[in-house]
Amino acid sequence: SNSDTYLLSDGSYECVVYAADKYYKDDSGKYVEIDNSIVKSPVTRSGKNYQYKNAAGAITIGFSQNEPSVFVESEANSISFSLAAPNRTRANIGSSIAARSISGFSLHGENYLEYRNVLPQTDFVYAVQNHGVKEYIILNSPEAPTEFSFNFTAEGYTAKKTEHGTVEFKDENGEAVFELGALFAVDSAEAYTEDLEYSITKITQDIYEVVVAISKEYVNAASRTFPVLIDPIVKVSNRDNVRDCFVSSKMPRIPYDVSVYIGTGYSTTWGIRRTFIRFELPDYINKEHIQNAYILLTRHSGSTLPNIKAYRATQSWTPSATTWERQPSCASATDGGVHYINNYSYQVPVTNLVKRWYDTNPTNNYPNYGVMIKETYENDPDKAIQFNSSKSMTGQKPELHIQYVVCEYLSYGYDTNSIPISYANYGTVWNRAIQKSINSWNTSNANVSFNKTTSEWNRILVTDSDGTTNTYGCKINEWPSFGSKLRRFRIELYSKNIIRDADKDKLENFIQSVLCHELGHTVWLNDNPSTMQASIMKYSRDRNSMVRPAAFDISNVSPKYK
Repeated sequence: SNSDTYLLSDGSYECVVYAADKYYKDDSGKYVEIDNSIVKSPVTRSGKNYQYKNAAGAITIGFSQNEPSVFVESEANSISFSLAAPNRTRANIGSSIAARSISGFSLHGENYLEYRNVLPQTDFVYAVQNHGVKEYIILNSPEAPTEFSFNFTAEGYTAKKTEHGTVEFKDENGEAVFELGALFAVDSAEAYTEDLEYSITKITQDIYEVVVAISKEYVNAASRTFPVLIDPIVKVSNRDNVRDCFVSSKMPRIPYDVSVYIGTGYSTTWGIRRTFIRFELPDYINKEHIQNAYILLTRHSGSTLPNIKAYRATQSWTPSATTWERQPSCASATDGGVHYINNYSYQVPVTNLVKRWYDTNPTNNYPNYGVMIKETYENDPDKAIQFNSSKSMTGQKPELHIQYVVCEYLSYGYDTNSIPISYANYGTVWNRAIQKSINSWNTSNANVSFNKTTSEWNRILVTDSDGTTNTYGCKINEWPSFGSKLRRFRIELYSKNIIRDADKDKLENFIQSVLCHELGHTVWLNDNPSTMQASIMKYSRDRNSMVRPAAFDISNVSPKYK
């Protein structure tokens, strides 16, 4: 649900893994891409009409037309809430919302819905995300209220404020099903505060009043620059599959797991920031097949020349509980520094780390706790940068790219890329085909070189013996392989069978196809790889026409001899 895989022109593959789910299973069990855009699609829940909803996702979020009234539904679980005593207004959705932002927080896009002037000098903006709905309360002047009352209908749940200042709605088993995230506010001059709180009053068995309050001193300060943004979120606890966040030294107790940005480096607003990302890895990639891996980050704002690296996290963490004071421990960087693609795209190399995540040897394996992205010069304000997070709807999200090959390797191959080989004089056609076979490997990009020698250490033999009537050739290890190292071999070509089955005027091609195949065995390749691409190692190939290693074969051999 969180990756795409692409077949590249050279026969290798590239898997792109996301830090949040990209797909969900629909009612028929098919994977469908999540679409968080808001569309007009009337629905009714508990006798109340809602005119808008998210287009497609594992959760359903509905909005009323004339006031901030919302429901959130995940499988059999649901919760709804409404602003108390709002002015009657009309919702604007998607592209109909005027473009604006406050201190870097975008307030428009296809996944946004806006209610203007629902309270004096106050607007409400909602943004659909994979795991919930983000609510922005916008104070346009000092005359705006500083307390906001909501009625929550939470049938079967108990609401409780947590030690972190959030609110959890728990089921009868004590499991949190829905959560109101940590509060903060920021004005248009980037003046930030955490001086907000929730208060909860139980009205009936299933209805709670939840009040969001912001410090009056903060709002009324002479230095305040309006508008001011208040940032709560309602999320589904068991759908929290977003795996990136940042931490701030200036706000050391607040988790920033719902921001549309992540960041590194120093700024006056945040102090020092570090980013944590974890990617759920697909299980079909083999460590030995990995050629390259990197994290792709897309710049939103800030420095164009960060000096960032990926540091391996050494303990488990969850974005909603990760703060500056509670950030996971990390080891040193296992790969090099960032590669600049342009002023907006940055590749952070992680090849060695990803291989260790995939290593099945317990001695070498690293548990996948993700990475910390950290600026080398953390106190330098010129290095501060913001990237799009996995919650962004307007830019490319963090991606882990794993480039790999698909091949069923033998357990051994020749231990160097320079391979001596000898053969006798078997006549013009046979010797020409043998030399062409050798050249087809040597002139490829497989990084191997078969060198004709007078030594009989490794030999090509043309013989009348056929073993079985369906065999055209074989490779025989004359000395046992030493671990993964092939030490000495001979290749036998069975002339009777080859001559019998080659098409008229295609004998040379047939010989070349058989020998190219057998040479492939000496450089790790196994028979019949499970790929839809052409391969010299397939028994089903046309030996009359396929006379050289294919792109798939070359891409599988080259990593063994880098």
